[in-house]
Amino acid sequence: MISYLLGKLRVVGRSSSRQHDGRPVVAHFGQYGEIPGGMAQVLNEYMRWDYHRIILRGYRTTADRHDPFAVLRTLGCLTRIIELRLSSRDKACVVHVSQGGSFVREGLLVWLADLLRLPVAVHIHGSRFAAFASRHPDLVKFVLRRADVVFALTTETAETVRRLTEGGSETAEPRIEMVPNAVSLGPVTSAAADSKHIVMAGVLGQRKGVDVLLEAWKFLTDDNDGWTLQLVGPRSDDIREWPKLSGVEYIGPEDHGDLLSRLENAEIAVLVARDEALPMFILEAMAHGCCVVSTPVGQIPDVVSESTGALVPVGDAHATAKALRQLIENPHERRQKSVNARLLIESKYSEQSAKPVLENAWWKLADEGRVRDAS
Repeated sequence: MISYLLGKLRVVGRSSSRQHDGRPVVAHFGQYGEIPGGMAQVLNEYMRWDYHRIILRGYRTTADRHDPFAVLRTLGCLTRIIELRLSSRDKACVVHVSQGGSFVREGLLVWLADLLRLPVAVHIHGSRFAAFASRHPDLVKFVLRRADVVFALTTETAETVRRLTEGGSETAEPRIEMVPNAVSLGPVTSAAADSKHIVMAGVLGQRKGVDVLLEAWKFLTDDNDGWTLQLVGPRSDDIREWPKLSGVEYIGPEDHGDLLSRLENAEIAVLVARDEALPMFILEAMAHGCCVVSTPVGQIPDVVSESTGALVPVGDAHATAKALRQLIENPHERRQKSVNARLLIESKYSEQSAKPVLENAWWKLADEGRVRDAS
C-alpha cells in the first residue's frame, strides 16, 4: 500500500513539474518569531530576505520552549510536507534541528520528507549537538542518513555528522556543507559620548556565563566611569543569586527589534559563555558596531579576536573584568575594534555575503530533487 501511494506521489510530482518553469519552493521548518534562542533568530533573518532563484516559505514547529500546541504544530508541518510533495513546483525541505526534544520533533519531519522522496536538508543548530549525538548515536544516525544534505555551523558538528553517517549501506551518506549564520547590517551610527552601555543578551544562566559576568562586574563597580551593564533576556533557574550591583540593569526579555536598538546605542557587547556555536547575538552586536568580549568556544574565535574585541578564558571573572576595563579606559582602541567588527560582518556574515551562498545551496537541493524525480 505504501509503495503504491509513493508511486502515485512520484507521478504527480514528475508530470506537474514539467509543466511549470517557475522558481522552486524551499520550505523551512523550525522555530522562528519572538522566541529566545539562536535558531529562531536565524530563521527570522532568512524570512526577511528577498530571493531571486527560490521562493522561501517558513513553517513553525513550535512557538516557544513550552508551547502547549507543539504537537499540533508538528502535525500541521507533516501535512505541509505532504502538500509540498503534491505541489506542481520543484521543491525542497530544510529542517532546522537542535538537540533533545527538538531533534526528535523535527527529525520526524526529515523522516517523512525522505519517505515521500522529497529532497531534504538538515540544518543543525545548538551548541550541545555533539554531546547529544554521543548519547543518542542511533537516533541521530537514523535521522541524518535520511537527509540529502546536512548544513553544519561548526567544525565540531560537521565532524560529528561525518563520523556517524559514513559507511554502511542502509542509505546514502548525506553531503555535509558548512554554512555561516548571517545578520542584517545595522545602521552605521556612533554611540553618544555619554552612552556608556555594555550589553549581554540571551537566556541569563550558567551556559551563557552570566554568573561569571556578575562576578567580574564586582571588580568594576568602584571604578567604571559611569558605565552600565544591561542584561537582556529571561533569567535561568540555575542562577540562585541575582546581586544588586551598582551599574547593573536587569532588563528582562524584550522584543528583538528593541534589542537591536539597544545595540545601536552600546559600544561593548559581552557573552562569556561556557558553551556556544556561533551566537547570533555576537554577530548582531558586531553588525551594529559593538566590540565584543567573549570566550573561545564553538566558532566564536572566528569572529572575536584582538582586532574586534577580546577573548577570555571560560569561567575566568578576573580576566573578564580586565578585558572590560581595558575597553572602558581606552576609547580609541574600543572604537577601532568596533570598526573592525563591523567590517568583518560586512565581508563574511552579512546578508549581502551569505545570502548568495545559502540561496544557491537551497536551489541546488531542489534541482537535485527535480533530476531524481524525473529519473
